[in-house]
Amino acid sequence: MGGADALLVYNQMQQENRSPDLILLDWMMPDINGLSVAREIKQRARAAGESRTPTIIMVTAYDQAQVEKSPDAQCVDLVLNKPVTAAALREARAALVEARSMSIHPPATSTSGRLAGKSLLVVDDNLFNRDVAKTIFEGEGAVVFLTEDGKQAINWLSRPGNRVDAVIMDVQMPVMDGLEATRALRSDTRFEGLPIIGMSAGAYQSDIDAALAAGMDAYITKPMNIHTAVLTLQQHLGIEVSLGQPGVAEQIERRQVSDNLLFDRDAALETFGNDSKVAEYLQRFLSEVGPQLPHQEMPLESLQKAALHRLKGTAASLHLKRLTKSLQTLEDKVIEDSLHTDDLLRFVAVWQETEADLRAFVKTHGPTTEPQIGVGVEQQPLTTNELCALEFTLESYNPDVVRVVLDPLLAGRRHPRLVEVRGAVDTFDFTRAGEIVQQLLKEVSV
Repeated sequence: MGGADALLVYNQMQQENRSPDLILLDWMMPDINGLSVAREIKQRARAAGESRTPTIIMVTAYDQAQVEKSPDAQCVDLVLNKPVTAAALREARAALVEARSMSIHPPATSTSGRLAGKSLLVVDDNLFNRDVAKTIFEGEGAVVFLTEDGKQAINWLSRPGNRVDAVIMDVQMPVMDGLEATRALRSDTRFEGLPIIGMSAGAYQSDIDAALAAGMDAYITKPMNIHTAVLTLQQHLGIEVSLGQPGVAEQIERRQVSDNLLFDRDAALETFGNDSKVAEYLQRFLSEVGPQLPHQEMPLESLQKAALHRLKGTAASLHLKRLTKSLQTLEDKVIEDSLHTDDLLRFVAVWQETEADLRAFVKTHGPTTEPQIGVGVEQQPLTTNELCALEFTLESYNPDVVRVVLDPLLAGRRHPRLVEVRGAVDTFDFTRAGEIVQQLLKEVSV
């Protein structure tokens, strides 16, 4: 199909009131090039009064920079290089979800907080850890953007208009780790002077030395101490430190006291602000991470350093002290090839004790009643476009992204199935939420 055929198909779909949400276009086509087609589609969508023009992804075998130089590049939402891989499509999905959520709720520049007015890119392969970092830095007044690995970070920073004041870079990640990504950024003059702060659950001096040698400006460890992280950023962003700002010495002293706790509630409250928010993250840990932890029947040879390191970082982010230490022990044993059954059994005992403690906390401080949503509002029928947009956000596995679309739907309706979706999202059961939305789509299409 060439460009002219694409326009004919689009016109037909438009006339049938089923305009596509997403279009993939090749750039170099024999009759009309993809950029010209994109421009025409956007113009026709606006002329027809459509509330949202189709999202257009340009696919090309040429240099992405060549596409972006064209004046029609503004008609394209994303550019992908051939061959288009599954990883590239996942990255595209994440970028589009972020763009759509920001277009509905653009990030406001805060005027309060120790990082007010600053923008940060957090790079971490663990969704849980990205969410925690976003919560912490937004609480300090920063605007926070997220990517999943070093390659995504470089691609994000290379896109026109994407600028941040500093990068928080996890060290151990798949696809491209933080060290390789930092070396690549340091070799690119476009990012000269951009502060890059390393972040990892590893706290050995060799880890710190490797990070600094790669070109990172500083290194912070998980669990992220808020004051240490903020002070580090302030130093590298040229922000004057207030004399009344909490110091690092007091934080180190407090951490030493709490090292043997199962769960450092004080530190968690400092990170998340209140018991309800802490309970939300603990429930998420129990639902998402708990099943991934090593268990008694697991063969010793199946324990891998990378997986243990990732789990350790997640536990550390929630200040699960003893579990973090136990996972560190397992990781060290795997590296040394000295892991024994007794080591695994000791870990299982720590997890069982921690799990009981967390479930008690969630039972006491978690939500007990379903929020009353849309009371007194006449129920409006759901549309296919609304449900498709909701289904799209569910693929992010991020409650904040989902709520960008879900909350406005709930505000105008008393639809019981939407309330079920909300409940599933609140308990991080995205599979169940997706099944409900699929059922609703079938009902709407009947």
